Amino acid sequence: MLINISKIIILTTILLITSCVDNITSHGITLSEKNLAKINVGVSRKMIIREILGPASIESKRDNADIWYYISYKKSKRALKLPYYVSHDVIEMEFKNDKIVKLTKYDKTHLNQISYNQNKTRGREGKKNIFKQLLGNIGRFDGESDL
Repeated sequence: MLINISKIIILTTILLITSCVDNITSHGITLSEKNLAKINVGVSRKMIIREILGPASIESKRDNADIWYYISYKKSKRALKLPYYVSHDVIEMEFKNDKIVKLTKYDKTHLNQISYNQNKTRGREGKKNIFKQLLGNIGRFDGESDL
C-alpha cells in the first residue's frame, strides 16, 4: 500500500511540474535583420525582395500602391494561465512602380495602435427580412449534401 501511494505522489509531482512549462508556438514568417538589411528603400524591386524574404503573408493595395505584410508571432501558453504573445512582428512594405518606397516595422508594443477600417461590406441579402431569407432557401439544397 505504501508503494502505491508513493507512486501516486511521484506521478502527481511530475504532472504538476510539467504543467508549469511554457508551451511556445511560432507562426508566420520570421525575418532576420541580416535579410532585411539587404533591402534598399527606393532601389529594391519586388522580385528581389521576394527572392530574399520569400512570399509575403498578405498582399494588399492602398491608393495606388501595393502593400506587402510579413507577419510572425510567438505565443506562450501555460496551464491555468491565459495565453500571451512573446513576440509579434509585422513588416509593412509599400511599393510604387515595382520599387519599395517605404518599410515600416511593428512589434507587440504596436498591437493596439493599429487602426482598422470601419467600413462594412453589405451581404447579398440586403434588407430582406428573416422570413424572406428563410423562404428563399427552400429548394436550394441538392440531394448529395450532408443535411
